Amino acid sequence: MAPNTEREEPTVVDKQLDLGKLAREKGAYMVYPDYPPLVPFEHKDPGHLADPKKASLFDNATKIYDLTPHVGTVIQGLQLSTLTDQQKNDLALLAAERGVVFFEKQDINPYQVVEFGKYFGRLHLHNSVGHPPGLPELISIYYDIDLIPLGGDTIWWSGYEAYDRLSPAFQKFVDGLSAVHTGEHHQKLAKASGRPIRREFPPDTTHPVVRTHPVTGWKSLFVQPGFTKSIVGMSKHESDAVLKFLFNHIAGGYDFSVRYKWEEGSVGIWDNRCTLHCAIFDYFDQGRRHGYRVTPTAEKPFFDPNSKSRRQATKEALEAAQ
Repeated sequence: MAPNTEREEPTVVDKQLDLGKLAREKGAYMVYPDYPPLVPFEHKDPGHLADPKKASLFDNATKIYDLTPHVGTVIQGLQLSTLTDQQKNDLALLAAERGVVFFEKQDINPYQVVEFGKYFGRLHLHNSVGHPPGLPELISIYYDIDLIPLGGDTIWWSGYEAYDRLSPAFQKFVDGLSAVHTGEHHQKLAKASGRPIRREFPPDTTHPVVRTHPVTGWKSLFVQPGFTKSIVGMSKHESDAVLKFLFNHIAGGYDFSVRYKWEEGSVGIWDNRCTLHCAIFDYFDQGRRHGYRVTPTAEKPFFDPNSKSRRQATKEALEAAQ
């Protein structure tokens, strides 16, 4: 059961809604209604229904290519608004394996984005960020103009490769550790921005430092400085030292990251269970970018001591095929 989700609300349908136009004409179009507490639900990952060869995607796209060896894939020639269920299943597996998948020149509208996102899991209703009227599942990302001339890229890191780059001794050390995660960052950000808290923040939660992905079965490093506060069972001095090392290890992972430059109609689909991401705030003297996203929620994070790293699993699979 996954405790990090909430009741679903009916979406008010306006298929003609143009958020880019709304942002240009109105600016801050977001609303901030209150929402009920989180409730658990059972998650069924569509990645389990995928074809391991992902033929429904690879046989119908005009081009598919990887941006880096470890994270990031681009699919051309397919529209998210018309994907079949099997293509969505295969996309779930591809995102679980590659971390983030990009689609270009998309015609999908905000309502379709919400319906598309629901296929992958119950959609999150954010407890402090605003959304367009009638579309509570959408998170609006800034506003003013649709696409700035320069800047506003996003970086993703592979949690799989972050784990694989640790030494065997350090892997053994972090396997099975737990860390406290907190929502203090969002509370402070909302207060500093003058935004209301839309739902009472839950108490701090405890998650594994190394998370097992339920679809791939691979281990992923699962800490980040915005939310991970401390290591369970350690003194503050010890915990701070371990987390500082892990945060720096990830931030310095230029060779297991991908940086993507957005264009009009670009869509990124990523798996938060095996990636970490960061928006690049280098554009405030250029204008403010505008975008939006939905966030399907999934299972409670877990660590399976019998799971393997991506590198180990890949090596064993190749050896078995010979």
